[in-house]
Amino acid sequence: MEMPLCLIECTTTNQLKVNQEALKILSSSEQPVVVVSIVGKYRTGKSYLMNRLAGKTTGFPLGSTVQSETKGIWMWCLPHPYKDDHTLVLLDTEGLGDVEKGDEKYDTWIFVLAILLSSTLIYNSMGTIDNDAIMKLQFMTELTKFIKVRSSSEDEDKSSSEFVHFFPSFVWAVRDFTLNLKLSGKKISADEYLEMALKRKEGDIKETAAYNAPRESIRKYFPQRKCFVFDMPSSKEKLQTLEQMSSDDLDATFVSQTTDFISTILRWTEKKVVDGKMAVTGNMLAHLVVTYVDTVRSGQVPCLENAVLVLSEIKNSKAVQQSHTLYRQLLGEQVKLPTETQEELSSVHEDCKKEALQLFMASSFKDDNQHYQNELIKHINDDYEKKCQENAECSQKHCTDLLKQMLSCLDSDSFKRRGGYKDYMIQLNIIIQKYKDTPGKGIKAEHVLKAFMEQNKTIQGFIQQEDIRLTEKEKEIKVKESYAHYKQLIEERVKLPTETQEELDRVHEECKREALQLFMACNFEDENQQCQRELIAGNALEVFLEKCKIIQEIIKQADKCLTEKEKEIKVKESYDHYKQLMEERVTLPTETQEELDRVHEDCLKEALQLFMDCNFEDENQQCQSKIVRHINGKYKRKCKENANFSEKHSTDLLNQLSVRLIPEFMKLGVSKDYKLQLDAIIQKYNNTTGKGVKEELSSIHEDCLREALQLFIACNFEDENQQCQRELTRLIKEDYRRKCEKNADLSEKHCTDLLKHLSVTLIPQFFMKVGGYKNYQTQLDTIIQKYKDTPGKGIKAQQVLKTFLENQESFQEIIQQAENSFLNKETEEKVKESCDLYKQLLGKRLKLPTDTQEELERVHEDCLKEVLQLFMACNFEDENQQCRTLITTLINEEYEQKRKENADLSEKRCKDILKQLSVRLIPEFFMKSGGFEEYKRQLGTIIQKYKDTPGKGIKADIVLETFLEKQKSLQGVIQQAEMGLVDKEKEKKVKESHAHYKHLLGKRLKLPTETQEELDRVHEDSQEVALQLFKACNFKDENQQCERELTGLMNEEYERKCKENADLSERHCSALLNQLSAGLIPQAFMKSGGYEEYKMQLDTIIQKYKDTPGKGIGVPF
Repeated sequence: MEMPLCLIECTTTNQLKVNQEALKILSSSEQPVVVVSIVGKYRTGKSYLMNRLAGKTTGFPLGSTVQSETKGIWMWCLPHPYKDDHTLVLLDTEGLGDVEKGDEKYDTWIFVLAILLSSTLIYNSMGTIDNDAIMKLQFMTELTKFIKVRSSSEDEDKSSSEFVHFFPSFVWAVRDFTLNLKLSGKKISADEYLEMALKRKEGDIKETAAYNAPRESIRKYFPQRKCFVFDMPSSKEKLQTLEQMSSDDLDATFVSQTTDFISTILRWTEKKVVDGKMAVTGNMLAHLVVTYVDTVRSGQVPCLENAVLVLSEIKNSKAVQQSHTLYRQLLGEQVKLPTETQEELSSVHEDCKKEALQLFMASSFKDDNQHYQNELIKHINDDYEKKCQENAECSQKHCTDLLKQMLSCLDSDSFKRRGGYKDYMIQLNIIIQKYKDTPGKGIKAEHVLKAFMEQNKTIQGFIQQEDIRLTEKEKEIKVKESYAHYKQLIEERVKLPTETQEELDRVHEECKREALQLFMACNFEDENQQCQRELIAGNALEVFLEKCKIIQEIIKQADKCLTEKEKEIKVKESYDHYKQLMEERVTLPTETQEELDRVHEDCLKEALQLFMDCNFEDENQQCQSKIVRHINGKYKRKCKENANFSEKHSTDLLNQLSVRLIPEFMKLGVSKDYKLQLDAIIQKYNNTTGKGVKEELSSIHEDCLREALQLFIACNFEDENQQCQRELTRLIKEDYRRKCEKNADLSEKHCTDLLKHLSVTLIPQFFMKVGGYKNYQTQLDTIIQKYKDTPGKGIKAQQVLKTFLENQESFQEIIQQAENSFLNKETEEKVKESCDLYKQLLGKRLKLPTDTQEELERVHEDCLKEVLQLFMACNFEDENQQCRTLITTLINEEYEQKRKENADLSEKRCKDILKQLSVRLIPEFFMKSGGFEEYKRQLGTIIQKYKDTPGKGIKADIVLETFLEKQKSLQGVIQQAEMGLVDKEKEKKVKESHAHYKHLLGKRLKLPTETQEELDRVHEDSQEVALQLFKACNFKDENQQCERELTGLMNEEYERKCKENADLSERHCSALLNQLSAGLIPQAFMKSGGYEEYKMQLDTIIQKYKDTPGKGIGVPF
């Protein structure tokens, strides 16, 4: 920025408002910021110091009147002069106590915002740091009313103690300072001057508490403090043009003080952090400004925890973006698609993922629930899936293009010749081997090759067929040529008749050998030497028979391709042919049954011959049996029709012949004439042809005869030996016999018609399905029951029913066979459907991994039960529960696979959870003092989080045990490393504590001491401070070994100090006495009265000696 801009404006109603232009500039910076702000009373020269910090003389407006120049908070962003890649942000605030505003609350919020936004806060005041100046910071005691650490309500003291993690360093700039920095005649620094001013008073009275309150708040909230004092820069008259004045025009002391101030502030001020850890960038600072100002405008108190949360979201989102970008960059650099194996891509993915996570861990802040880490992992996994898909597609495209390129020279049409198939396969195998040897094909190499081989089978088949066709044709031509060559040779070399048969045989063998050599020179593949045999035979008939065998095989193969439907059509055609022949050759009634039987046999034979001409494969003569059953049924009906027609024709004939046999013979003496007439009728009846197979007399004739006999008896003739009665009885019996026969025939016809009517829907084709046989039996039982329940059937009811059931037996067998065929197929389909249903139910009800094995077994049992119930509902006849056992076996196999999958998935998920939870459990981080306890604490947290994580599955405990076993070795390494470090640190701390003891002893003790008690007291105090310093490190000091060692060293030092004290005291006293007794020369008193004078002078020396201070403990006399 060339010039500063107002960052936070003040409206006319004293409301705060963020300047969007300044906010945009601040948001554009991604560098860490060093924020220096200045607050203080208006018109005290704050803007001058900020301009000098910016390295300029102008910038922030200066004023020389009583009116405040700076309104709100102004910002100036500059490159930091001493820290690379850091931005220096200077915040100049509106002066406090502006009479124009007169709003104390507004001043407080300006001060609070400066505290919250700064790395270093400069408090600018005039004159001296006296009680009035400190009391102006009284609001410091009430900071908890204006700033909250936690969003939740909690103990105020506890939360206020955490302010130190968020608050800036404190610098008190005292302007126009006129005092000398001396205390008790000794020069002191400005920092000591500040600490002296902040020193608390002892006492419990109210005034003392009020005095101490602001001082304790400053000491408590700002542990890092500094103080700078400035002389007057120039005379009062020149201050109005301070911006235009050069350093030479200013007071030299002021210039020196300003230079020291600028250098110290810029070097001493650290980058802005929140929560003591997270560095703030310009963009993050902009968010803090908006958050705090919006909170103040809404009438609420700014919450540091919420601010940290906002910044952590920004930082973590950026960390996710940067880590994701790094992962994609590394993956793009390290992976060259397509990869040879999936493991290669997976390995690179894991390495890139690890580096990305390490970057995220280094960049993230307060991702306690690992929300952003999981988001990053999701982005990484999505990219990995896309990369896997891209790898597969790239591999497939590359392999496809490679095969197309290699096959471009393989013209399939050029191989459509004799021997082309073999050449084609050689070339194809060379290409395939070349394809396999080519590197860089990727993971789809085998898949593409397999797909190509499947597609190429058609081309191979065409080439092979064409090769066979052309080869056979050429073979046939070559056989003819060789045979013709044989005939030519035999004609040339044999002159018939030969002298001997041996001569002819010899020439034949030679010619045959030459013909065979001519054929063999063509290099045909002659399987089983078929062509050679054909050539040797030289007989057209044999060649023809061989070809007939081939044709028979082709016909046989074609015959196998005929469907069952065609056979059924041919059976019907054969049956219709039989019926047609019977109609043509039989004229009812026939004279004898044998005539009808003979015609039936002839027609049956022709019908079967017609079926046999179709050359069906009729296993067990099933179709023939079916034709015979149909024909026999037709034949039985024809016999019945013949008998009925014969009976009717005979009856009509007898009625016609007996028309003249009238009752006029019923008179005396005419019996002989009646018998003669009757014999003539019978003779004429017998001589009449075409009566049919039933030759009994008609019932009409019998009735007439009976009436005639009754009339005869009524005449009361003498009947010697009851001859006439016996004749009459015979006639009646004969009539009864005929009546019985008629009754039986009528009953048979009625029963047959009744069964035909009842079984009109009993068509076998309707039952050719699964369950058809049972339905057929049910319908047949219903027909039989209705038949039995129908009255008036007559005496032939059982016989006709028996015949009907015998006819139905053949249909029952056909229906049962058809059902078994359908049943086997449907049972197989139903078994498959049941297994598929089990898989579907298991997949729907089961979410892998399951928490327990029992859960998987329970769902398996439920699904198995439902599947078996559904299968049993189909009412299949399952002999010995064979299908049920098969379903159970298949389902158990699927269950075993699911159980293994459940265990594998549980193990993988548990390992992933532990891997994710332990991503920060890096042993190197714990190779420090206290690292083992921290490691154990973090490991315990990981184990607890792992146990609290749901959905781990059945392998949770086993994976955890394995993980803990692996951690044991790391624990030993960390513990050993810590012990080594701790021992070194203990030794170092003992030395430091001992040195501190010596320092304190030297600082607090001025030898020689007056008394030994004074030396003991200083020793004990210094020893206690040194021990507290050592104990503050919280080392584990078993048996107080280090403490005893330190005490021993301090006691040794104390002994030396005691000896030194005694020696020094002794030397001092001796020197003092020597000095005092310098004039006490014995020879001077060797006179009269000299003894008294000597004693008096000696007493004076002794008194002076006693009155002299600082003699120490050694007083020699």
